[in-house]
Amino acid sequence: MSTNVKRPRLFCDFDGTITRQDVIDVLLETYAQPRWRDVEQEWIDGRISSRDAALGIRIFASHFEFVSGVPKWSFPHAKDCPHGCGTCKPGIIHRLRTPDAVPVVIGDGRSDIFAVDAAYMVYAKGWLQSHCKEQGIPFHPFRSLSDVLAHLSAIYDPAVMRNTV
Repeated sequence: MSTNVKRPRLFCDFDGTITRQDVIDVLLETYAQPRWRDVEQEWIDGRISSRDAALGIRIFASHFEFVSGVPKWSFPHAKDCPHGCGTCKPGIIHRLRTPDAVPVVIGDGRSDIFAVDAAYMVYAKGWLQSHCKEQGIPFHPFRSLSDVLAHLSAIYDPAVMRNTV
């Protein structure tokens, strides 16, 4: 066990990281018109941002609601995002940074690529793991959050680990 003084502050992706399936993909497969695949391919190819993809699909975004029967989208966590993210993860990480904690990113996909640049430590699986390898970004592979917890517990004093999220 390390004597790390700074505690980890965890930033964990949701779809495909905590869940077994990407919830957005399941919803799109079930309810969206087939055009969503073209929009997703544009995003995968880097031609549009995740925010543009969400607007192009016209179903999901960081905040989605019906107002008087009309769909309304907003991106409350995208303010001043230079990457065009629907939720600017590095912006959130920078806003929540404190001198007594180090940011730890746990992710699996394309929406996490900018967050890893703001992280002290990265846990990656799936597409993000391949990206980190290709870009030479240090990371710890994981299959489940149990793997992450076991690794963190091995390098941090349990007293330091309290209230890390």
